[in-house]
Amino acid sequence: TGNFIRYSNFNAFSHCSYSEIFANSGIFALISYIYLLLYFVKRQYKFYIETQDSIFKFTFIFGLVWALYNFLYVFYTGPWLIGYFFLIAGYSERKYKEIIYGHDYFF
Repeated sequence: TGNFIRYSNFNAFSHCSYSEIFANSGIFALISYIYLLLYFVKRQYKFYIETQDSIFKFTFIFGLVWALYNFLYVFYTGPWLIGYFFLIAGYSERKYKEIIYGHDYFF
């Protein structure tokens, strides 16, 4: 990580996840990361439409804010920050299955 500094004119760190991931890992990683974010946002919207549960409205808004805030800060290099995103995604999946299949699905 941190290869963007080598490509910038002023040896500055990128404050954008998208440019930083492109400089560090290339176009395939950038496309994968954008796909991951778009998939999450689309899935949360689908969950909200199906269930009308407010938690999915929150996770949908969280996904939009996360994707937009990536223009202002580099999230994927911080293991705790990207881990937080995956915790929210995992919780959303579990909550959706709990609503659809019932409480006994997990036990």
